[in-house]
Amino acid sequence: MTDDINAGARKLLNSHGFPFHQAIIGRLNSVYRANESPFRFVVAELPVQVGTRATSVDFVLVNTRTGTLVVVAECKRVDPKLGRWLFARQRYSRAGGLRGTFVSAIRTDPNSRILQEQTHNVSDADPYHIGLEMRTNKDGDGVGHSKSAIDLAVTQAFLGTAGVMEYTKHHPRAFTPSDEPTVVLPVIFTTAALLVTNDDLSQADVRTGELGALTTQALPWLWYETNLSRDLRASLQPDTPSAPISMENVVVHRHTRGALIVSATRDGLLGFINTVDSLVTSPL
Repeated sequence: MTDDINAGARKLLNSHGFPFHQAIIGRLNSVYRANESPFRFVVAELPVQVGTRATSVDFVLVNTRTGTLVVVAECKRVDPKLGRWLFARQRYSRAGGLRGTFVSAIRTDPNSRILQEQTHNVSDADPYHIGLEMRTNKDGDGVGHSKSAIDLAVTQAFLGTAGVMEYTKHHPRAFTPSDEPTVVLPVIFTTAALLVTNDDLSQADVRTGELGALTTQALPWLWYETNLSRDLRASLQPDTPSAPISMENVVVHRHTRGALIVSATRDGLLGFINTVDSLVTSPL
């Protein structure tokens, strides 16, 4: 084949993210085989369904050290022209006294043997709530979407997470060997550079709606939090909370969920491994 055809084929594959998908799995599999990570690769392109929405999960990892954590991974190779993702926090994201962010866990009720969903709190997380794409000085791929890459990745990650939970309802031992509560965690791996601002957005001028000066910094990984619509949630029976749910925390219990977003750099992947392996959650 001519060089032009080969270059076109390479650009097509790159722009659709298939090499990035395989490279991330390969890197994580290598550190697992070197005994530098407890996260074992299980399957790629797992077909799942949530309601009428069918999709596939980029890949699934399990924590072999604890046996009670499943990673649902979404890979996002971004257009180089929009290769920076900027994140900010909302000071007024929810009422109530709950801190951190929240993830879903699955457990089998010991009496009914029905698979249930628990809401677990990750109290030491400090999530961001706003994600926006930023332009770079690089040329683009010319493969765009009407929605932002962040929105697409987050939607797909949570849809995949709900799909894995639905899958487990029909295949209880697919990813975990016991009936212990198992966290099902969405993680987005991306080629984007992750920038954050910790400035207080509520200090904007109320007359113009604009901020004054703003500071940013780069991070290798971060927690991102959003409120999920019903079509991104599994149809599992909710577990009975350990304490009564206050009115202001109903949305948190049923809809608020966090995901990890990880830069595909050495620091990002090491941060993912260390953070998720030492993840401490507690059921609400």
